[in-house]
Amino acid sequence: MRAELNAANIRSQKGGGAWRMEVRGFHAIIERFGEISLVSKGNMMATMMKDILTADQFVASIISVLALNGQKRFVLRDTELDEKFERAYEELVEACETLNVTPNFTFYIDPMHGDSVALRETLLAAKEKDLIALNNPTFHTFDVKLSNERATRYLQSSPIPREFLNTLVEHHFAQASAA
Repeated sequence: MRAELNAANIRSQKGGGAWRMEVRGFHAIIERFGEISLVSKGNMMATMMKDILTADQFVASIISVLALNGQKRFVLRDTELDEKFERAYEELVEACETLNVTPNFTFYIDPMHGDSVALRETLLAAKEKDLIALNNPTFHTFDVKLSNERATRYLQSSPIPREFLNTLVEHHFAQASAA
């Protein structure tokens, strides 16, 4: 099938975390990484729309679980924080279908420097939102500043289920906190 995309035959809207457009009797669902799926109008209702998950949401959700678990102070070696978030991200990606989410980010670790620029930017944004305090410029120590009430509010708005977040924290952050 060949469809010409122009203003006369396209209607688009954002809903449920993905873009949906109608192209002369077909719906194109643009999901993660620009993948396009064509679905006939009759099957559109059966298609699940995934929630888009941002890096800010992911990090805030993990920080919220850490806060509620009483894990408030972290002292980490060189790139340990980057490695922990990268592994947590990889576990998230493996569970995307089950969780019905699509991350719009990666925490790619630069092999030369051993850190993730995307994670650094996300942590700086978390600092600006007063979720964490960075105690040095190299991100080796940080404190979680969220109250339990605020952490609970973040988790209520997170597209990731609390049970899965608890598992991520247990797998990747349990050994990171310090007295």
